[in-house]
Amino acid sequence: LNTIFIIFLITFSTFMVDGFSFNYCIKRINGVLKYIYNGQYFNSYDEMTDFIFGRRDRNIRTTTTTLKPVKRIKIDTQKLNEQFLRQVNRVRKIHQVKELKLNKDAVDAAQKWAEKSAQENREMFDYDRKYVTSYQSFDIPDYKNAIKKWYEEEKQHNYDRDTYTNISKHFAMMVWKATTDMGCGFAQGAQKVFVVCKFGPSRDNEIGFKQNVLKPKSKKNI
Repeated sequence: LNTIFIIFLITFSTFMVDGFSFNYCIKRINGVLKYIYNGQYFNSYDEMTDFIFGRRDRNIRTTTTTLKPVKRIKIDTQKLNEQFLRQVNRVRKIHQVKELKLNKDAVDAAQKWAEKSAQENREMFDYDRKYVTSYQSFDIPDYKNAIKKWYEEEKQHNYDRDTYTNISKHFAMMVWKATTDMGCGFAQGAQKVFVVCKFGPSRDNEIGFKQNVLKPKSKKNI
């Protein structure tokens, strides 16, 4: 009988995205590295993070037809930051948490990342240890309604769950009780506007949702 030897080399690691840390492990099986998260095996780090955060397949994205740029628009970042701050604070009031202040450093950091995203014309994760980052690309002029769009995730948020969930991540960032300040950036890509909002201070774990994401005391329009 032939004997098959399978050699395991296990390494445990942690990575942080959007202000949350995630534990995973790497196994070398017969010389091949496998990334393991939540009991599922992946062939690469990128494949694993794509699965966790719902990113589209990178190969599909890179082989799509080049998009024809749309007409350039003027974006008033100062006015939009004031608007977004008002809307977020309205949401936070509904969820019984303190208002946020506008942070210039957060604005600058968000603007820099929005411009980088627009330059590469794709949504990108920012491995920022100073702020929690919320980001998304929107059609013109839908980008001005980003806060309203993100708040719609509240309908699917599970208030009994204490850990991170991708389906309501934007909403959770806006109403996180321990957050004190924010700042947003805006940049136009080939066809969409990239919106990036940073919330401080950052947090380095994926738990605490029951304590920091409170149920609304009322339902109001923002």
